[in-house]
Amino acid sequence: MDGQGKVLVIDDDRATLRLLQEATCKAGFQVVTVANGIDGLQELYARQPDLVILDVMMPRMDGWETLTRIRQISSVPVIMLTAKDTESDKLRGFKLGVDDYIQAIQFLRTFSACQSDHDPHSNKWYSA
Repeated sequence: MDGQGKVLVIDDDRATLRLLQEATCKAGFQVVTVANGIDGLQELYARQPDLVILDVMMPRMDGWETLTRIRQISSVPVIMLTAKDTESDKLRGFKLGVDDYIQAIQFLRTFSACQSDHDPHSNKWYSA
């Protein structure tokens, strides 16, 4: 397992977590899933993942606050995963330091399409 890229998925929706876990595991990544931002920050610190996939709307600590705290301690690539697709949400995410902002279904399609070309140490997770 040492050569695998590590992905941390932070999302409160169990179905989404399960789908993302299956997709990332099939693509050859180690994946850790958590259901809120507080647990996500703890896992980020403990596991130092290569990529974070972060939902916007969650209980306890939303994705915006979680992203702000991630950026205080890490430069890990973060993809905001959400059902929202407004320009103001995207701008807010980019201002807070997100690397990309993508809708859930689009992410699953894109991730699956390019997973065979992935080098876990390249920080090139997909091609938009």
